[in-house]
Amino acid sequence: MAVQYVNTKAEFDNILSTFDGVVLADFFATWCGPCKMLSPILDELAEEVDPTKVKILKIDIDEAQELAQEYGVMSVPTVFVGTNHEIKEGFLGANPKIFYKEKIEQYSTPAAETACESASEGTCNSACESAN
Repeated sequence: MAVQYVNTKAEFDNILSTFDGVVLADFFATWCGPCKMLSPILDELAEEVDPTKVKILKIDIDEAQELAQEYGVMSVPTVFVGTNHEIKEGFLGANPKIFYKEKIEQYSTPAAETACESASEGTCNSACESAN
């Protein structure tokens, strides 16, 4: 499955609210060098994952300014990972493919989802880290 380009806040919100798997969202710019380095990594990853369980999205910050602003994107690339219909954490800069694979696996596991859902104090990040 190819990377899916998202151009509007409404489109992103629809995907996030209706997709039951893991969402990896790359906020990028066409003029950004590190974004150009990350793009083939995410394209390759998109071909390796099960599209019924993982969606990899690309959002051009110049085309979707409202969405970038809502998520506080101040530099690119910024990649967010979400599950259970909400964004869980974000990362700045281009990372190796294994980093994103591990994040997808982390949020795909039932133990991580249970820990995130039952966390009453602190952030989901700490709950998920302790679950793994």
